[in-house]
Amino acid sequence: MSALPACYMLSSSQSFYGLKTEGQKILFVVDVSGSMEGKDEGNLADRVVAQATQTGGQAVGGAIGGSVGSFIGSQTAAEATKLGGAKRELIPAIQGLPESTSFSIITFGNDTQEWYRGMVPATGTNRNLAVAFLKQLEANGGTPASQALTKAFESKDASIIFFVSDGQPTDSSPDQILGQVTTLNASHHVKISTVGLGDDQDAKFLDQLAIQNGGQYVKK
Repeated sequence: MSALPACYMLSSSQSFYGLKTEGQKILFVVDVSGSMEGKDEGNLADRVVAQATQTGGQAVGGAIGGSVGSFIGSQTAAEATKLGGAKRELIPAIQGLPESTSFSIITFGNDTQEWYRGMVPATGTNRNLAVAFLKQLEANGGTPASQALTKAFESKDASIIFFVSDGQPTDSSPDQILGQVTTLNASHHVKISTVGLGDDQDAKFLDQLAIQNGGQYVKK
C-alpha cells in the first residue's frame, strides 16, 4: 500500500473497474452496507479484515507520530476496506468524466441516499462536490438493492447504471429484483453493468442483472 494513501484523489480515469465511462450518462449505485467495512451483516472474513486493517493503520500512525501520523494511520485503515477500494475506483472515474457528459450517485445501506436529485453535468465544480460526498461515506446497515434500483430508475436521463455491491440483497429476493428491474427498464432501455466485491457477493444475481440489461459483470 502506498505511503500516501489518498494519492488516487488526484488522478483521473476513463473507466470504472475496467468498464468504459467516456461518452456515457452515468448513474453510480454503490453499496455502503456494513459489510463494506466489516461491520453489521459482514461475514467473519469481513470482520477479521476490518480489525486487521484498523490495527495496521494504528501501527503506521504510531510509527510516524504526531497529527500527521494519526491522519495517515486512519487513512491507511480506511483505504484497505471494500468501501475504500470502491472509492479508489469511483473518484478517478468521476474526475475523468468530460464536461459534455452527466452523472449522479446513489448509495444504499442504512438508507438509500441520492447525492444529487437527478443527473448533473460533469463540470469541475460538480466533480469536486461528488468527490467530497464520496470521501465522507461510511458503511452501515443492510443491502437494500431493490430500493436502490427503484430509486435509480426515477432518474430519466441515465444511459448506464454501474451497480456495485459486496453482499446478498436484504430487502427482496434476487429473482424478485430481476423481475422488478425488467419491468422498470422496459421503457427506459438503460444498460446496467455490475461490480461484485469480495467473497460474499451474490455472483449469480449480479451476473444476471448485467446480462438481462445489456451490461457487463465484473467480479473483484
